[in-house]
This record gives sequence, structure tokens and C-alpha cells, in this order.
Amino acid sequence: MSLRKLLVKGRNSTWFTFSTFVAIIIWITMLIMYFRFHVNVIKNFNALALLSVSVSGLSFSMTLLVALVAIFGSKDMGTFYKWSEKYKNDKSDDSRFVFYDTFAPYAWVAILFAVTGLISLFLGTFNLSIFDKFCSVNFVLKSFDIISLGLAIWSLMDLMIDTILSRISKIIRENRKK
Repeated sequence: MSLRKLLVKGRNSTWFTFSTFVAIIIWITMLIMYFRFHVNVIKNFNALALLSVSVSGLSFSMTLLVALVAIFGSKDMGTFYKWSEKYKNDKSDDSRFVFYDTFAPYAWVAILFAVTGLISLFLGTFNLSIFDKFCSVNFVLKSFDIISLGLAIWSLMDLMIDTILSRISKIIRENRKK
């Protein structure tokens, strides 16, 4: 199983969401405002400030993944996997990817925080003002960094809510059996 395959199968809970679409629209709007109307919406931006946020986000994502594994044991995960394998050829049912949809959001959030951290480190370390004569690499990277962090934070919040709801559902299921 590769990361690409995980994100493709779990696309309905990762990159193929409304929040990703909104983030892309905001980023395109920022680029249009900058290149067409010369409006810089990010004047005072310290890229290194986002580095610690990114590392914290990665740590919190890992904590939520550990919580997910604690909520759903190996038996439950095995059931999800068997369901996914049984219905993997049923194109009419998106629930056939339930196993992958369980793990994909964690990988997605981790990727977003890693991208933000790497861009922040890159922007904070290297002087990109030499490229401003040719194109606005600095603005494009800074705006992408901000949008990635915003999407990462939003996705992390969504992940946290899903983890809480999963725990509540499991408690209700276990108490109905008794």
C-alpha cells in the first residue's frame, strides 16, 4: 500500500472535499489580486513562525492517530478491511473504501503540515528576493504556505471531531449489545 493509493482510495475524506476546494479558490483569488491588481494581501509574514505550528500539527495528528487505534481495535479494523475488500468492485457504493477512509485523513493532515513546515523552513532560510525581478516566487510560496496551513488546521479540526464522534458511536454500540 502506497501513500498515493491511500489518498486516492480515501479521497472523499481528504483532498476531494469542499474545504480543499475553498482553499484552492482563496489561493487563486490571492494570486489574481497580486498579479492582476498588484494587491499584496500578505505584507508582514514571518515564514519561520509557521514552522513550530507545523511541527505541533504533525504531533497532534500522530496523537489523534493513536487515539483512533485505541478506539477501534484490530478486530474492528479487520472488519473494516474485510468490508472494503468484499465490496471493492461495487462502483455504486463509496462505502467500499471505509477502511481507507479511516486512515486517509490522518495521512492528508500530516502531508499538509509537512508541506507547510518545509515551505516555512525554505522561506525562512533562503533569500528569495533575487527572483522578484523575474516572477514573484516569494509571494506564491508564502500564499501557498498560508493556504496549506489553513487547510491543515481545518482538516485537523475535522479529524478531531470525527475521532470524538467515532468514540461516542463505539460507546453507544457497545452499550446496546448489553
